[in-house]
Amino acid sequence: MKKTFPFLPLAGLVVSLVIITLLVAVFLRMSSIEKQLTLQHVEFDHAREDRTRLVDLNEKIYRTVITSLQSRDSIQQEIARSLVIAMNDDPVRSQLLNVMNESPLTVASVKRRINHVMTIESTFEFEEQQVPVIRKTRPVDEWEKWNYDIFYLEDHPADSSASEMVAQRLVNSGCSGRIRVRMLPYTVNMRDGYHVGVSEVRYNTRERQGAEAVNRLINGAIDTDSPRFSLRQIAMNTPNYISIFVVR
Repeated sequence: MKKTFPFLPLAGLVVSLVIITLLVAVFLRMSSIEKQLTLQHVEFDHAREDRTRLVDLNEKIYRTVITSLQSRDSIQQEIARSLVIAMNDDPVRSQLLNVMNESPLTVASVKRRINHVMTIESTFEFEEQQVPVIRKTRPVDEWEKWNYDIFYLEDHPADSSASEMVAQRLVNSGCSGRIRVRMLPYTVNMRDGYHVGVSEVRYNTRERQGAEAVNRLINGAIDTDSPRFSLRQIAMNTPNYISIFVVR
């Protein structure tokens, strides 16, 4: 007699295995989604806590400012001014600076310091907005036609002459774009994205080849004893523009 095979039970087993496999896949996917939702919930909680702390901190600084003005004490007002300055990019910062600057209760020495900060920050922001219209993106091998800002730090004023030397090296080498020597205010250097502490050439991804050429050109432009410039890639989208920071 011919032997027969149980095709139907075997087919049922295969279907069962497929169903089990699909269920496992669905379970794993649901577990992954649940973990992601948990992480998002944790991140949301952290963000909410951060916002709450920021609001509380701003309120404390506001009270410190008001108390210092009412006291008419120069030391208290200087402490309040320092706290407001340290707020960096917080929109409340400019409002509190204006309050202290315009208040008749602010002592003259503190008001002069506030005026100084507001003036140099305003100048810096104005210069930042003076961006030449780029009608055509220059190729990386035309870096001589790019625009350059050479910065020195407010707390290193002696580096202004060294920055001029770097600018002159660019001009003498045939660079025909806009070349400016600018001061980087101390308060701006405190912001995220700056924190400059060494001489460096900053560029975005597409400008690396040009930045390397510029770096070779300006190293030694000041004197042989000055620290060499390093290269640093940044994420800002500023085509055909290189920032050079001089720190000696």
